[in-house]
Amino acid sequence: MHEHANIINNGALFVFRQFRIILPIPGTLSRKESELCMLEYKWAEFKDPQLEEEYFNTEVKSALSYFMATVIALGVLYFLFIIPDAYNLADRRLVTYVFINRAAFLLLIVAFCFFLQKVRRYKYAAYLITIYMFLFVLSYLHIISLYPEPNYLIKCFDIIVITLGFFLVPNLWRLKVVAALFLAVAFLVFAYYRMDVSGWAFAAGAVYIFIVMLMSAVWSYRVEYYRRRHFADMRQLQHVVVTDSLTGAYNRGKFITEMEKNLTAHKKGQVDFSLILFDIDDFKAVNDRYGHLTGDKVLKEFVRVIKENIRATDVLVRWGGEEFVLLLPGTSNTQAVEVAKKIQILISKHDFGIPETITCSYGIVSAEEGTTTEALFAKVDSMMYRAKKLKKFSPV
Repeated sequence: MHEHANIINNGALFVFRQFRIILPIPGTLSRKESELCMLEYKWAEFKDPQLEEEYFNTEVKSALSYFMATVIALGVLYFLFIIPDAYNLADRRLVTYVFINRAAFLLLIVAFCFFLQKVRRYKYAAYLITIYMFLFVLSYLHIISLYPEPNYLIKCFDIIVITLGFFLVPNLWRLKVVAALFLAVAFLVFAYYRMDVSGWAFAAGAVYIFIVMLMSAVWSYRVEYYRRRHFADMRQLQHVVVTDSLTGAYNRGKFITEMEKNLTAHKKGQVDFSLILFDIDDFKAVNDRYGHLTGDKVLKEFVRVIKENIRATDVLVRWGGEEFVLLLPGTSNTQAVEVAKKIQILISKHDFGIPETITCSYGIVSAEEGTTTEALFAKVDSMMYRAKKLKKFSPV
């Protein structure tokens, strides 16, 4: 068990167990965060639905421009097949039916692209894409049903090409498989009852269709899995870049980025924000008395307690040593003082595994018109050191 833990800390570990691939993210992520990155082996999707939705949104956004252009181009191409239809169908009434069919589907594609530009949660777009695949299958079968003697093997080739196209569409893997199965089964049922084809020819066409579908599904599965693995790796890399490796709090780089965002919003009159700078009192004595390993445990527990009692939008930063900054978006000075008091009560009552009670000295400042990151931090730093000299909790 300990060997497994060491392997996980040194890198990604793939465990094949009960039809799942478990992909813990190494090092700095907590166990809960690592579990979010598990992949369901059955569907090549993240176990956590929120993480899967985040991934799918990222994928669709990155592919949106080329995807819409491709879909519209294919829709126009599908419509232009009315030209060979008009040549091959002698009955003008049937040509009219085909024209209405193809024109209606082209309009549906244009409407779909318009909707896709407006949608914010692409999870729903995946199901809409699948519905369009089903509608395309029905449209295609309706058109070939109007031909008096469609060639079975040529139509099998059509189905193979359409199947490959289905697996190229940015969609959930399981929905691609469902759409491809619907296409194959619907066509073969149609061919069995409506086409004049021998048993051996029918079987041969069916075998080719399902072989191509199986190969496409396996290929697509591998692609989807490794895309998610890459996404998890990049997510972990981004986490490492902005996170303090010891405590799990954010680092200075993240603080500067978030400060610039909040200052920009403040200048536009959108939101106020406050800073709390706090330093653990007499922490050097803890290290000297109990050793640096115990001191590290105290720091990690200190961060954990605070993170569990602040908002998701708040940014806790380890500034250095035992010094921390808490950035509070949308928070006034009065509210920030209440937050600092709450933190002081929490940590003073918490058992950190040492006899001493942990206390902090605080400095609190709120955003002002025309201020900068450097000016705000210099002000809050001065306040914190004034409070520290007083040796008591004293937000100035």
